[in-house]
Amino acid sequence: MWLTRSIGYFDYITNYGLSLIDFIKITSSILPNILILVIPICSSIATIIYYTRISQNNELVILRNSGLNKRKLIISPFISGLIVCMFSYFIMFSLIPKANLAFEQAVNLLKRNFVNIILNSRDFRSFDNFKIYSSSRDDNKIKTLVISINDEKNGNKLIYSETCEVIDDSFLKLYNGNICLLNKNNNYNTRTKTLFFEEYTINLEDFFSIKKIDKNTNDISFLTVKNLIKLENKNFKIISEILYRFINPLLSLVLSLLSAIIVLNVSFSKYEKNIFSVLIFIIDLLIFAAFTYSYNLAQNKILGLYIMVLSIILPIFYIIAEVIKDDRKNFAN
Repeated sequence: MWLTRSIGYFDYITNYGLSLIDFIKITSSILPNILILVIPICSSIATIIYYTRISQNNELVILRNSGLNKRKLIISPFISGLIVCMFSYFIMFSLIPKANLAFEQAVNLLKRNFVNIILNSRDFRSFDNFKIYSSSRDDNKIKTLVISINDEKNGNKLIYSETCEVIDDSFLKLYNGNICLLNKNNNYNTRTKTLFFEEYTINLEDFFSIKKIDKNTNDISFLTVKNLIKLENKNFKIISEILYRFINPLLSLVLSLLSAIIVLNVSFSKYEKNIFSVLIFIIDLLIFAAFTYSYNLAQNKILGLYIMVLSIILPIFYIIAEVIKDDRKNFAN
C-alpha cells in the first residue's frame, strides 16, 4: 500500500524539482495513515492463522479437555491485541497529526519549487494543461510572461503581460497585458476575443496536479484529540473524527478476540481449515468496512455515528457473552 501511494510522487522528482530527501519526507509521512488501516486486519489474520493451526493439530482439543475455558484460551490474543492497540493509539494520537502536518509542509515546499522552476526559465515549459514562458526574473519581479492554457470546458487561452509579480508563492499579479480566447485548435485566423487589462491575478495552483491547501481553514487532521475536544463548534465532521481516533485502535483488540472466539466455537477438519479461515476473515473484514464506511458517512449524517459505535460495540458484547456463557457451562459441570 505504501509503495502504491509513493509511485504517484515519482513524477515530482523529474518534473517539479523534488529532491530525493523531500520525496522520502512526503512518502514517509503517508506511512502512519496506512499503518492505522493495516494493523487491525493484520491482527485478525495473525489470530486466525494461530488458532486454526492449533485446532487442526488437535492441540486445541487437548487444551479444552484439560479444563481450560475460553477466558484462559483467549489470554494470548488479548495480550498481543492489547499491545497492538496501545501502539495504534500512539500512532493515532501522536504520529498521524505530526505526519499530516509534515506532509502539508512538504507539499508547500514542492509548490514553491515548482513556481521557481517554471519562472526561472527562458524557454517554454510544458506541463499538464498549460505552457509558460518568462524572459527574466529579479526576485519576485518578472518581465515578459506568456501563458498558454488548454481548457476544454472554458476554452483555450493565451495570456500575455509585460511584467508580473509573485505573491504568496503561487499567485501571480500581471500588469499591462491581454488575454486571447482561442478555439479548440488554437487557430488565430478564426475570430477570437481579446481582453486587455492593466492588472490581473492568477493562481498557478489551478494549473498543476499538486494537492491544494486552503490556508484560511484549519485542517482537523493536523489537530490532536485534545485540541479537537476544545473546539467550540463541534459539527459532524469534528465529532466523527474524535470517535474515529478513539475507536479505530480498539479494532485490533476486538477483531483479534472475535476471531479467537469464533474459532473456539467451530470444530472443523484440516480439509475445512482454509474455508473457515476465509469465512472468519470475511466477517472481520465486513466489520472493518462497516466502521470505515460509517466514518465517512458520519461527517455529514448522524446515522454514520450510530453505525460507527455499533460496529465496535456489538462485537464486544458478543465476545463478553461467549466468555460468560462458556464459564457458566464449565462451572455447572
